[in-house]
Amino acid sequence: ARPLRLLVITVKEIGKGKLGAQTKTFRSVELDFLAREINAMSAALAKADEERKQQMAQAREIQQSLLPERVYIPRLDVASVFLPADDIGGDYFDVLRLQDGSHLLAIADVTGHGVPAAMSAAMLKALLVQAAERDTSPAAMLAYINRILIHANLVSSFVSMALTRVDRDTSRVQYASAGHEPSWLLSPDGLTEELSSTGVLLGIMEDGQWEDVTIDVNTGYRMLMLTDGVSETQSPNDELFGRTRIREQLETHRHDSVGQTLAGLTETLESHRSGELQHDDVTMLMIELRE
Repeated sequence: ARPLRLLVITVKEIGKGKLGAQTKTFRSVELDFLAREINAMSAALAKADEERKQQMAQAREIQQSLLPERVYIPRLDVASVFLPADDIGGDYFDVLRLQDGSHLLAIADVTGHGVPAAMSAAMLKALLVQAAERDTSPAAMLAYINRILIHANLVSSFVSMALTRVDRDTSRVQYASAGHEPSWLLSPDGLTEELSSTGVLLGIMEDGQWEDVTIDVNTGYRMLMLTDGVSETQSPNDELFGRTRIREQLETHRHDSVGQTLAGLTETLESHRSGELQHDDVTMLMIELRE
């Protein structure tokens, strides 16, 4: 009975995730054979897990390379946060310079998590670059991306996406959203406006249509684009963070830089989660118009 108890302990350790755990051998031929097989299985699982971790690390590096870093736009402060729930995620954001000299801010969320969602997010980048070479209208870009998704059947899930075109020469912002989490516009005097969706999700309707919303802005205006992983962050008792808290955080950090604002919002999300696991990707992109 004692050798069997030792074997059971080792198997339970492997079941709890201690891959590579080994048990001692025994004088009994039958039990010794069983112990060696368990040891070989445990070692094989540990090797496979290590290979998986290396592959996921490479995938994470590839995904990070698809995201913009050290973005510099004249007369515009830009800050971002990208926190996937898994090793890689289905969120995507980008900043592109358009052919007319204006800049495009993009944020998207592919339903699901892990490798399939990350692959779809990578496809979105390629499609967005193509769309940005054809049009400057955010709504037209969404329509182009949607047609490709529908005809090529590139994704088996839906995509929400918000695009904002910022033209500092005309002091205008052009905004369109395909079923995405509302963005937030903050005026220098502290007024906060919620920018809702202007059309359906991508990948649903071939003839889907989206509308451009044009807003006149001045120096000091801010805009926050984010995914629903922010508002849907849960506390240990399943309370959602909610959009009201997002508005409160924007007002609290109104006089901070955009980088400090996102850092404060990220810290508040972690406090709300209180040590619980992050269940959804969290992505934020924030800009401020400056002199």
